Amino acid sequence: MSAEKNIRFEGFVKAYRLFRNNKLAEAEAVCTELLRKNPLDQATWALKLQCLSDATYVDELENEDVGLAEAFLDQNVIATNTRPGTSFQRPTTTAKGMNPIMRPTTNAGRPLSGIVRPQTMRQGTMEQAIRTARTAKTARAVSSTSARNMRLGTASMAAGADGEFVNLARLNIEKYASDKQVNRQLFEYVFYFVGDIKVAHQIAGCATRAAEYEDYYWKNQLAKCYYRLGMLPDAEKQLLSSAKQMYVVETFAFLGKVYNRMDQPVAALKSYSEGLSQFEHDVTLLTGMARVKELLGEYDDSINIYKKVLEVQANNIEAIACVATTHYYSGKPEIALRYYRRILQMGVSSAELFMNIGLCCLAAQQFDFALSSIMRAQATMTEDVGADIWYNIGHVMVEVGDLRYAARAYRIALSMDPDHCESLVNLGILKHQDGKIDEARSLYQAAVSKNPQMFEANFNLGMVSYQQGKYDDCRRLITKALEVFPEHEHCLKILKMIKSIQLTLIPHFAMDSVQNSLEWNLSCTKTYVQWIVHHNDSFEQTIFEFKISRQQNSFTRMPIVCIFLANLIQIFAKFPVFKMESNDLMCFFPIIQLIIGLISSFSTPHSIYLTTFESRLLAFIILSVIIELSQQLLPFFVFYLRCCPMESDPNPPKYPSPGVQFSLDTERSKCHAALDSARIDSVRSPRIANFDMCMAELKFTMSLLEETINQHSSAEWRQRLWRNSYHRIQTAMLLIFNILNISMLLTFLK
Repeated sequence: MSAEKNIRFEGFVKAYRLFRNNKLAEAEAVCTELLRKNPLDQATWALKLQCLSDATYVDELENEDVGLAEAFLDQNVIATNTRPGTSFQRPTTTAKGMNPIMRPTTNAGRPLSGIVRPQTMRQGTMEQAIRTARTAKTARAVSSTSARNMRLGTASMAAGADGEFVNLARLNIEKYASDKQVNRQLFEYVFYFVGDIKVAHQIAGCATRAAEYEDYYWKNQLAKCYYRLGMLPDAEKQLLSSAKQMYVVETFAFLGKVYNRMDQPVAALKSYSEGLSQFEHDVTLLTGMARVKELLGEYDDSINIYKKVLEVQANNIEAIACVATTHYYSGKPEIALRYYRRILQMGVSSAELFMNIGLCCLAAQQFDFALSSIMRAQATMTEDVGADIWYNIGHVMVEVGDLRYAARAYRIALSMDPDHCESLVNLGILKHQDGKIDEARSLYQAAVSKNPQMFEANFNLGMVSYQQGKYDDCRRLITKALEVFPEHEHCLKILKMIKSIQLTLIPHFAMDSVQNSLEWNLSCTKTYVQWIVHHNDSFEQTIFEFKISRQQNSFTRMPIVCIFLANLIQIFAKFPVFKMESNDLMCFFPIIQLIIGLISSFSTPHSIYLTTFESRLLAFIILSVIIELSQQLLPFFVFYLRCCPMESDPNPPKYPSPGVQFSLDTERSKCHAALDSARIDSVRSPRIANFDMCMAELKFTMSLLEETINQHSSAEWRQRLWRNSYHRIQTAMLLIFNILNISMLLTFLK
């Protein structure tokens, strides 16, 4: 036979070869036909599961996008005051950090990386995410990644003619999860294709128990489920247990990812280092370590690690792009251009790449290549990067000198993305240069509200406030700008100038030798500087606001001290702690204080309004009147408001009550009856009659004496209770009035 026969495969072998050749749709169709003929074919069933899961496979190590719901419902507490270098919230603290003027930052304050990653482009706070996560394409904020995965899985199932391939509600999960032949395919199908993380976690748990907790694979899958569910400590435990059983690159890489999500970059770097000690020069671990270093602001270490990645894998686009970006912002555009051209030679063609090449050519003074690259970027751009492209076009026009076209480019960028802060700032600078300060200020304020961490917006708004004489706003904005870039020379100079202006604007109306003897003091409280432009001439107009205050001297202090001493004596006299009787002459103390206040007020300069000195004297006199009224009304309030025991009484009765008198009258009547009976019986026995009369008189006398003694003892006891309660209230009032009196004296003598 001269002609070689073509080998044709049928059945399961054909489906398997199509699967190996990455023809997933054709392999799935063949598996579907085989399952129609034999629905119990387990191998074909598992192969179709694998085809469906591979069609929607997403690398979990790169899937770092955190939605709004996950960020809002996250219950993992992170320390607010983190130490420098131990959190992504405070990445740059030393001179090793990148200059924020040279390298733009995200809304979270982190400098932009060389390649777009989900974590590097997310908003820093929940408020910023709600406010700035809207684009011209959609007015809806990014919601939930888990819900998005669920929608993707539902759409994939709906695409099939037969609907859902596996009915999870009727599936015996315990049976199939224990089968080593199909459990992995079933888990990946549920995890990636269906997106039901709870069922996937149930499958992984049953498979782990079936493997007697000795299979590292299922521990890693449990960690993935815990990570998707937001249970980061449980994911960490599973990965640490998996690392003890077997060293796998995925385990160390995913453990570093968990630590990054928990905002523990130091622990993530330690995990990557442990993995590199076992798998030296592994690209995944090196890339993860370089990303963490970059987020912490350690760009030199990050670039060195990316260079190691390029030594192992020369076509790693992320490493090339990050190295090129760092060289560009370090003032080496020629070297950055070489790296970007290398990416272009590898077959990557995007608007971002052409724009980066154009900017590098512009910085290297190659204007012809710059314009051609920018035109290609403009021709191939999409809506999501349109704002950045037009912003860079505006930057190029500013470099060329066409400011009108630059302003137009910035407006187009804002029309495509209203939250593009860089375009707002640059457009505000152009307005500021044209003399439209109010428009520039509004643009700067919009940029600050959208990105509070942006250095340029805070600095430019502070400069406008400085020119308009709003020094408090200028100080606040410049201080916020210094938090981002502590070594900025212009900000430090402006702060120094503000302090010198506030010190020198206070006028001196008298010599230092005479100023202490003056009775009235004139001081400047507020200063306004207005910038006025009239017929192309500009000048400043300064407005001062003065305050006249009375200086403290010995004459003004003496009446205050005298009234204070009078109040002190009156307090101890009206509320005596060591004696119960007060002197009646103490009632003249308010009159004496009033006389002192009137004499002091008429002997000093005064105006139609109440001066500070007179108000202080009046306060002491009012306190004296309150002390007198409190002493007079204190017994009434203590007794009728029941601040004492119920049995207490200031003036208890010392004579028997009507009820007691009635009982004594009864005894007296009994005595008279006994006497009458004794007179009647005296005829019979005189001796017995005399004895009965004496006994009756004695009983009456003893009853009367007992009632009188009881009444006197009860009155003394009730009066003693009253005195004790009244003494306690007096002590409390003494302390209260003394505290008020002394605090008023200390306040007025300052």
